[in-house]
Amino acid sequence: MKPTESQVREFWEWFEFKLVTEENSIYWLYPNGRYDFRLPEITLNNLDKYAIPKLVVESIHFSWGNNEILCWLYIKSKIGKKFQGTSKDFTLALFWAIWEVIKEK
Repeated sequence: MKPTESQVREFWEWFEFKLVTEENSIYWLYPNGRYDFRLPEITLNNLDKYAIPKLVVESIHFSWGNNEILCWLYIKSKIGKKFQGTSKDFTLALFWAIWEVIKEK
């Protein structure tokens, strides 16, 4: 399942993307100081660049079966707890596992 626009926005805001409204423009300020008129796409590269480092992920495991990919995240600060996401797509399985971490905090 793909995330909604609202979920994507909440996801990136959790990782310190800020919507900036100025006199004649509206843009997104990225955590690295860059700005753009839209949020980054949900890709493995962007998840690895912006989300994984902030979560301090200890390990990521993928498994597949029953036409779905399962992703488990182990977070250093959550010893003994794993977060799981499922999808037919690796990127979305990882997104949903990260989403579980965000929703717990």
